[in-house]
Amino acid sequence: MRVHIMKAPAKINLFLEVKGRREDGYHEIRSIVQTISLMDYLKISYIENGLQFECRNGTVDPENNTITRTFLAIEKKVGKLPFGLKIVLHKNIPVSAGLGGGSSDAAALIRFLAPRVGLSLNDALALAAEIGSDVPALVLGGTVLMEGRGDKVTALKPLPEMHVELSWPDAGVSTKDAYGWLDESSQLPETGLSIMDCYNRLQSNDISCIFNSFQEVVKSKVKKVEDLLDSMHAKYGNAHLTGSGGCVYSITPGGRYRFLPPFETW
Repeated sequence: MRVHIMKAPAKINLFLEVKGRREDGYHEIRSIVQTISLMDYLKISYIENGLQFECRNGTVDPENNTITRTFLAIEKKVGKLPFGLKIVLHKNIPVSAGLGGGSSDAAALIRFLAPRVGLSLNDALALAAEIGSDVPALVLGGTVLMEGRGDKVTALKPLPEMHVELSWPDAGVSTKDAYGWLDESSQLPETGLSIMDCYNRLQSNDISCIFNSFQEVVKSKVKKVEDLLDSMHAKYGNAHLTGSGGCVYSITPGGRYRFLPPFETW
């Protein structure tokens, strides 16, 4: 039985600016998303029909997970598939860490299935946005400009290769809680730079522009994140929250993980 291996890389946010709440209930965001070499793996093989899902090295609800939701969404879009899939997920990305693990798993399945069922890239990105806000960017991979609620994505010229060290607390940070804390703030955090100003600086290896609207509020609410930020900054000279947390990353030449290029699209 032939097994297809699909990579599902983690992401960090090099720039994440949260604007006000939209009429649809989502927040308006602008972000530079970068995939890195920490990744889950999907081992996919064909079966007669339906979906058989198994997760290894992690705890994922076998019924309610992004892979199952993605498979069902694709069948809803194109009709019942003439084949089934057995998917074994090898989980390496920690959950509720802001690294986009579940979103990347969904994106990997979209990249596998979309060309096989005749979905264009634009249709695949629209479907990805239905699964989750980070999924479209992770369908593309590499360096991505993400806007709207995450549904508007633009592939950017890859940044120079940088290396990243990661650390995360033993308890995750709820995205819902993080947005709630921001909403309670009297004023949303702002930066004096535009997102493209930051991107241009990053192209010149200037990491001083890295920004995350969640960082200060999550730091103030979650002591373990505050401690991680302080210890990582003391060790590497910089420390940044990714997503809504609680993973903290530092850009450092000796970092275990590296920036990845974009995926080939169809």
